[in-house]
Amino acid sequence: MTATSSSDESIDEISLKEQIINKVSCLPGDLIIEKHAAKEVTKMLEKHETAAVSRYIKKFLDDWRSQKISIAVYGDKDNGKSQLINTLRGTNSAYTVSSSCTSPMPYVYPFNSNIQFWELPPIARDGRYKKDKYLKEINASRFDLVIILSCNRFAMTSDCWLAKQFEQIKTPVIFARTKVDESVEQDRKTYPHTHSLDRCLARIRKTAMTSLQENSIKTESFYMIGSKKPLLYDFGDFITALVDRLKVEKREAFTLSMIPVNPAVIHKKYEILNSRIWVIACSSAANGQKISKSESKAELEMMLDEVRFYRKQLGAQEDALRKIKDRERDFLGAMGKINYTKEGLEELVRKAEVETDTDMFVTSIKIISLRWWMSHLGVGASFTNTCAVLRFLLHNLQNIGLKYLKIQDLEKVEKEERRIRAKEVIEKARTGSSSSTVKSSLSTKKSSSSSTEKKKKKKKLSSKSDEKEDSGQGTSSGEDTKIKKVN
Repeated sequence: MTATSSSDESIDEISLKEQIINKVSCLPGDLIIEKHAAKEVTKMLEKHETAAVSRYIKKFLDDWRSQKISIAVYGDKDNGKSQLINTLRGTNSAYTVSSSCTSPMPYVYPFNSNIQFWELPPIARDGRYKKDKYLKEINASRFDLVIILSCNRFAMTSDCWLAKQFEQIKTPVIFARTKVDESVEQDRKTYPHTHSLDRCLARIRKTAMTSLQENSIKTESFYMIGSKKPLLYDFGDFITALVDRLKVEKREAFTLSMIPVNPAVIHKKYEILNSRIWVIACSSAANGQKISKSESKAELEMMLDEVRFYRKQLGAQEDALRKIKDRERDFLGAMGKINYTKEGLEELVRKAEVETDTDMFVTSIKIISLRWWMSHLGVGASFTNTCAVLRFLLHNLQNIGLKYLKIQDLEKVEKEERRIRAKEVIEKARTGSSSSTVKSSLSTKKSSSSSTEKKKKKKKLSSKSDEKEDSGQGTSSGEDTKIKKVN
């Protein structure tokens, strides 16, 4: 596990290693072939039981749709249960509630109702969900996997107790420390001068792990995930653990039902999709139609359906292609010109025939029955070229999906930066208006005080002149008196 890994870092690492390829070719080592299934298919093919092969292939490709999976999520109130579930479902809709649930609440996957998460109610001291009734009331036996969450330490009387109960009935348990991003932000605010991300994450991990160890729980399935930024930290490893801890027959169903929200999800999908290529190649070789200007046969309709499935699963549909063209026109290369039609696939098959070494491919196949069938019936070119086309498209569509995720992340960052800048402008405008208001009020006060002073000075001057008039100096009455005395 990498404590500080993020979706951005994961995509960058991948894009450095895997770029869009232009050569339509394939090697046996590029494929995932299940030996037992390959032997069954080739036995039917050797007997020319094409109808049986078609039924087998259809079941092989679509069996995941009928698998039912139930995953329980437990945690105290405000520990992020609904947030995590909605992140895994690729939606922020619906069921998120502010208060703790009072009974098991199902969250259905958007595109597969057979996949359900169940938010479990907290263990109570008395009533319906107290300890001695809890497993029965929640119908614990129906769950394929349990996720136990805590936003600090795992509690002895609830989290750890429940984990032990599920372990007793052989149900896998995964522990997750939630709201790590909030804890990191709080640490940054509390210790602005000494804050260290690595030390903070190490402390969070140690605190949570210590609480498990103190309650006699030993586990390697512990992961740290965010709340506002749920895809950070151990989210990729968390996804991998979710898939790997399920029973083998249910892993494909869960993987193909997930929304491609993270590089780890896309990689898991890629592995499953890659394991289907050889089956479609068998069908093409046995039942396909002759491709014009080529020695190969191909079942184009089945191939086209599978490619459409790739695009949906990996998040590499038209909107992703448009976005990538707008951002990085040169990234797509030859994939930007692919025609996703039967004619486009025919063109790719002819290209594969030139760029793939059929003889080397057939002789390198390790499954003897499959190699013998291709050599004996002369269908090696059809099998090899179908594999090459599907492998070429799958590899590149995976990288398109990863690039699209990166662009989406960049757009989120840019949106957040725009929001911060807009906020700063608004704050600056408010500060400016308030300061101008203060200045105007001060100038008003100054002008009023100066006018008051002027009035006072004027009043004093007028009072002095009045005093002079009252003393009789220069008055007409005084002059009359002097004249009278002279007379």
